[in-house]
Amino acid sequence: MLICSAPRSGKLSTFDFRLVEGDFPACPTSPLPLNCGAHFQVEKHQEKSAMPKMKRHKGLMKRIKVSAGGKVRYNKSGAGHLMSGKSSSRRRSMRKHLGLLNPQLAKRMRRMVGAG
Repeated sequence: MLICSAPRSGKLSTFDFRLVEGDFPACPTSPLPLNCGAHFQVEKHQEKSAMPKMKRHKGLMKRIKVSAGGKVRYNKSGAGHLMSGKSSSRRRSMRKHLGLLNPQLAKRMRRMVGAG
């Protein structure tokens, strides 16, 4: 067992090095025969982490907000441009935030943005 002293990621990594004897092709410049026991192959095995990190959905993070109580809030669609053709009451209603009513969908969205 060998512990790397200068890893790239800043963490110590553990590798398992094993020497395997066998009939490996000899170097053309080597005077040793194939089965003399002087030819070894080194195998490197890296330990795996338990689970990969879950990435946040960046597109969803820009579109929803999660309140301190865990409610999912979002803005109404259609309020980006062309407002002159819409009535005043319709424009006022587009300024409001809506809460997501479906609890299963809200739970999934909270997980996607890393808030629960």
